[in-house]
Amino acid sequence: MPLWTLNQVTLRGATRNRLDSVSLEILPGVTAVVGESGAGKSSLLGLLVGLDRPDSGQLICSVKPVGDRLPVYWLPPGNGLWSPLTVREHLTIVSPVGGTNSPRIDGLLLKFDLLDLVKSRPDDLSQGERARLAMARALASEAEVLVLDEPLVHTSITKNEGYWKIVRDTCRESATSLVIATHDLAAVQREAERIVILDRGRVVFQGDWKLEDESAAEGIAKDLLNRIRMAE
Repeated sequence: MPLWTLNQVTLRGATRNRLDSVSLEILPGVTAVVGESGAGKSSLLGLLVGLDRPDSGQLICSVKPVGDRLPVYWLPPGNGLWSPLTVREHLTIVSPVGGTNSPRIDGLLLKFDLLDLVKSRPDDLSQGERARLAMARALASEAEVLVLDEPLVHTSITKNEGYWKIVRDTCRESATSLVIATHDLAAVQREAERIVILDRGRVVFQGDWKLEDESAAEGIAKDLLNRIRMAE
């Protein structure tokens, strides 16, 4: 069963539609949402997590709570950290098990190189440290679905793939689905099972990313990369 189904969904904006007659299904697993800046990626994610409602069309959410597990966790653009809270408190406040000495929380802090910063607050952190904290907090929530808007930006190039492996392994262990909006095409090619490409509020491609025809997958990736580079 799809996690979300959109049927001819339109979301109006000031000068043009942010989303324009979008029809798609978000399935369990890992879905990447990509496109140039202004294509509608954040608008789509905002609809999925309930920040916006369609101006027309139908949006169906089939994500249901399982026990005490949070159905959906949203990582907003800019990380959405809480200034008064320490690094450790960011994780404990969302964790279903709670507790300042949880082995799971300590494990996430260690894996994301934050264990020496547990008493620090967001204003004391670098951009990369904030991005890692936001990702560790998302995983600590143990939600059914993580909706991530530009996760792990500003992280070290040499360590970025390792951090994504932590995300991948943790989500597989807990059967957590991911919806990721990102410009990181290397992460998309490595992590995504399905891809949604947006262009000026419209879906121009949706489907399996691990295509049987490798040349087709490579062609889609190259075309998208060229368009994003030209736009930036």
